[in-house]
Amino acid sequence: PFQGKKLPNQGVGGHLVSEAYAAMGVTVKYGYFPWSRAKHYVENNSKKWDASSMWSKTEEHLKVFYMSDPFLDFRAVFFHLKSRNFEWETLADLKKVTIGLPQGYSMSDKLVLWEKEKKLNIYRTHDEEQAFKMLLKERFDTTINDFIMGHSLLKERFPPEMAARITTHPK
Repeated sequence: PFQGKKLPNQGVGGHLVSEAYAAMGVTVKYGYFPWSRAKHYVENNSKKWDASSMWSKTEEHLKVFYMSDPFLDFRAVFFHLKSRNFEWETLADLKKVTIGLPQGYSMSDKLVLWEKEKKLNIYRTHDEEQAFKMLLKERFDTTINDFIMGHSLLKERFPPEMAARITTHPK
């Protein structure tokens, strides 16, 4: 809902990026890729793509990107099946669950570290839609997504009876 090729003006995120560059006399051309490929293009100084937008500001991303101050507010939450009792209070509680995440998807610095140290059970998917499909098939316990983006994806790409099986944790 924030950025997309089918949205007017590329969505609110795309519109803000385009306007910021237009103020400097630069026209933005958009391409849409999975997170990991977009990051790869920037890291490897792709001749075709110079920048990527809509990334969370993490230590890992600051090694790759020059980042502006945030211009949209996101709220990452855990999506899970209503039929499963998913509860957590501390990060240590997450060691007990399997988390499905798209390749290249942003996590907090602490979760990134725990994934590298094998303290978390992370199952990587191709993209957000696949993560929700696999969640519905009970391949993992939860997936992380922005509250608005996740609900928008469920509404647009899943039958209502399937989307209704998924909820978010309030924390």
